Amino acid sequence: MYILQVSLQIGFLMALSVLGMWIKEWFSLPIPGSIIGFIVLLLLLSFRVVPERFVSKGSAILLFLLPVLLIPFNLGIIEYPELLSLAGAVMIFSVIVSTLVSMIIIGHICQSIEKRAVQAGGVESD
Repeated sequence: MYILQVSLQIGFLMALSVLGMWIKEWFSLPIPGSIIGFIVLLLLLSFRVVPERFVSKGSAILLFLLPVLLIPFNLGIIEYPELLSLAGAVMIFSVIVSTLVSMIIIGHICQSIEKRAVQAGGVESD
């Protein structure tokens, strides 16, 4: 039963990705179809059209497999030794710093939104 449930959830997530690709093609959007699929998923979860439990196990499996999907990226660095030079180090440093700054800012924004929701009585905090 678990395998069937996870398979259906992963299939649903893949269908949303395909839907996002179709939307991208129909409207000639410059955004990747998978991102549009994630936005559709966010909207479905936000408006409670799809309950969280319907995608939780499948998404957990996909997140567990994510590092395996990034191995080709890591091996691709070998083809570009200039990334290991000073210019590459500066680029990698800027990516790391910008990622950390983005995560910190988004974290603060999310915490402030959660505080407002708790104060309004809409969401319970842990």
